[in-house]
Amino acid sequence: MFYNRLVAFAGLLNGILVLGTGLVFGYLALEALSHSASIAGDINPTWILVAAVPTLALRMINLRVLGGFRGRVRDLNLRSVLVHLASDVAITGLLLFAAAALFVNPGYVWADSAAALIIAGILVYESVPLLRGGWEVLTERTPQGLSVDTLTRAALAVPGVTEVHDVHVWAICDSLVCLTAHVGVREMTVKEGMGVVRQLRETMERDFGIVHSTFEIESR
Repeated sequence: MFYNRLVAFAGLLNGILVLGTGLVFGYLALEALSHSASIAGDINPTWILVAAVPTLALRMINLRVLGGFRGRVRDLNLRSVLVHLASDVAITGLLLFAAAALFVNPGYVWADSAAALIIAGILVYESVPLLRGGWEVLTERTPQGLSVDTLTRAALAVPGVTEVHDVHVWAICDSLVCLTAHVGVREMTVKEGMGVVRQLRETMERDFGIVHSTFEIESR
């Protein structure tokens, strides 16, 4: 439990740091643009081009490899890494643009500050899903992509279930989603009731990735 909560706090802290970096970077970029200056001072665009091209290729490869896990793993920090890599690809592309502009005409110092301002916007935008994901976990809100109505309909489709109420779904961390619910069933033996519970748990795990579910059976 402690480790799971630590993951949520780490993701939230990650989002706060990214947001702060974006805001500071944006302020510096606007200040440089207002003076028609470069945010980084004197720049040698040749070295930027030499470094940025292989960096862009490497980051695209990393994004492609890690992106293959996205549909199979629910994890806030994995999503943080993927968001970072996608942002890095865009940021490296902007650096290439600024370097190319300065290479063509060294007087285009605005290109560096303009690219920095867009990068700041990317960082602020990148922080939003990280902050939202961490906040949802810590406040035990229904995780994104899940709906109480959808879960209720799936439970009602299990044979023997006649009613579902008091449904609560939340995440201990982004990869551990829990659910509790009261389930009304037709008259049946205890053994049959346990069979219904087993089917409900299998349905929730198979269709929604909810690995920990608790159902309280009520005879109707």
